[in-house]
Amino acid sequence: MHDLLSERITVSTAPDETFRRFWTLADYRSAPMPSPIVIRTHAEELGVVASGRALSVTSVSAARLTPHPGVVFVLIRDVPLTFCALVWRAEEESGLIRDFVEGARSVLRREQQLVRLIEGTEC
Repeated sequence: MHDLLSERITVSTAPDETFRRFWTLADYRSAPMPSPIVIRTHAEELGVVASGRALSVTSVSAARLTPHPGVVFVLIRDVPLTFCALVWRAEEESGLIRDFVEGARSVLRREQQLVRLIEGTEC
């Protein structure tokens, strides 16, 4: 990971600073990040990386589900593993949230092979 910090990197337009810091390895930097390339979509991100203008930090599932000519996905081994979770404020739970959670659970039960593929536990 430390070998990547001096390289130009893509950065999302997402307004959430925690999100942006995570995907730009900001917490590991002791010097300012080189001028990033702002991207709006995953397809745009892949195009920028394929052109050689920047690198990108992305998920294992992107490597498995969106291969792209000219892009090599390399596992970053010297950062802690991360996990995603679906969360919401208890006082803001709604029918839409309950339906989404049930839909996610249904897919998890029905698509075990796909889930293992996304998680990187099956090639």
